[in-house]
Amino acid sequence: MIHHPWRTPDELAARYPSHLHINLLPRLQGRGYGRQLTQTLTAALRDQGSWGVHLYVVPGNHRADRFYQHVGFTRLPAADAHLFGMDLRNT
Repeated sequence: MIHHPWRTPDELAARYPSHLHINLLPRLQGRGYGRQLTQTLTAALRDQGSWGVHLYVVPGNHRADRFYQHVGFTRLPAADAHLFGMDLRNT
């Protein structure tokens, strides 16, 4: 993903112009750090004028799917990936 990132479609960037990516070591997961990081980053994006944020989850990462839905992201239609978005105007 770092060397060959997905191209963000224009229609996705228009609605969700910011992109989020976080990684936590397994030993730190489940302790609230991911929620804190997500809340801090979305608040900073909102404060800087972003009206939406999107992210991708690798298919098969069910734990991440559940986490992002739990913290307020909405699953968006996508053919080859698990795509999530959050409208920062309503949070």
